[in-house]
Amino acid sequence: MSDYFKGMFRFLYSANSDYSDPRVDTKTLESTLTPNAYRHMVVSCLVAGTTLELGEFTTTVDTIFVRNLDATYFVELRWTSQSTANKQKLPAGKCFYIPAATAANDLVIAADTAAVDCEVFIVGTKA
Repeated sequence: MSDYFKGMFRFLYSANSDYSDPRVDTKTLESTLTPNAYRHMVVSCLVAGTTLELGEFTTTVDTIFVRNLDATYFVELRWTSQSTANKQKLPAGKCFYIPAATAANDLVIAADTAAVDCEVFIVGTKA
């Protein structure tokens, strides 16, 4: 039996620090899935790169969410999606959403100058 997952993002832009009376208030289209497995962890990412194995999932990982917990250093994310190698710089304190990744190729997170903690949430299907 499948579990259920729903990912939602909400964006507010306001002239006020409490976001009252926002100029823009939008929600992206919801991503609703029926996975049967997930992993949630905080990982210490090294300058040489830290590999998160995705092989426990079937062909495609449905969602990966990464948040850089460091206040100073960026990290670089590397993954494969539909046979395309991707990489993304993730600044300190920011987050990044990967809507799908190929499970046969792992996610690698490489720190810039010193080890950086990142929160990672992976959702997918196991055989």
